[in-house]
Amino acid sequence: MKEAQAKSLRPIIATALGQRRTVKPGFTVAQLNAQMLGAPLDPFLNFDHFRMSQPIFLPHPHAGFSAVTYMFEDSEGSFVNRDSLGDRTLIGPGDLHWTQAAHGSHHEEIPSVRGEEGHGLQIFVNLAAQHKQAAPRAFHLTADQIPVAHPAAGVRVRVVTGAFADVASPLTELLTPVTMLDVTLQPGSAHRFAIDDETAFAVVVKGKARFGKGVDAVTLSAESIVAFGLEGEGIEIAADGEPAQILLCAGTPLRETVFANGPFIATDPEQMRATIAHYQQGGMRSLSASF
Repeated sequence: MKEAQAKSLRPIIATALGQRRTVKPGFTVAQLNAQMLGAPLDPFLNFDHFRMSQPIFLPHPHAGFSAVTYMFEDSEGSFVNRDSLGDRTLIGPGDLHWTQAAHGSHHEEIPSVRGEEGHGLQIFVNLAAQHKQAAPRAFHLTADQIPVAHPAAGVRVRVVTGAFADVASPLTELLTPVTMLDVTLQPGSAHRFAIDDETAFAVVVKGKARFGKGVDAVTLSAESIVAFGLEGEGIEIAADGEPAQILLCAGTPLRETVFANGPFIATDPEQMRATIAHYQQGGMRSLSASF
């Protein structure tokens, strides 16, 4: 993703507002995905904007995609991630943890201190069919490892993955390369991002953000998602009366069938049967619960 000023803006093709709900005491979520948006997010599958203060999910398997936790800098609490590969990582405010499940592994992610609320995004990113049988891996970036750019007055960009202008994330070994920029704009500030990738969309995390210019502009509130068409070269984002935080995402579509069964993603029923057999035979190892 470039910093250079794009000559024309990409059109807005769809918007949606997530509905925050309480799943269990100590865990609320606003879900954002392609189904509710009515527009493809490929290679991204799902976004859960979560707030969690109590352990909720027992150890569980994933296969065929990457399960990503991005903890926002304003998070009060941290998470502990454990997996069947032997990884045990503290996910603190501003950190990124990327579980590239691929052929399959178990993990558990819970608040490090009960009652301290973790605030972030759980993101599912698909893997191409050729990579679904790869060995699982875990990647982690601490807050101070995520580079920051200041392309204009009142505009701050954390380059979580991918690259922006001459700033690049150190996370370079992903099997599905994507760009994720955590953009903060102060009131009255704006910036135009040039986009190379085919898929482009944005999730409003906090405040209100205006996308586009003139009569075609739309203003969206927190927990909204907006998708952009292919025509044009850039996306303009502005904040008006209050600070705004946006996660701007882009990637190259895989253009493969998504065949889902619970925590597993395959490209066809045969591959799914093989994944389930691999799980039942213990190929994804096991992990005992910590709570």
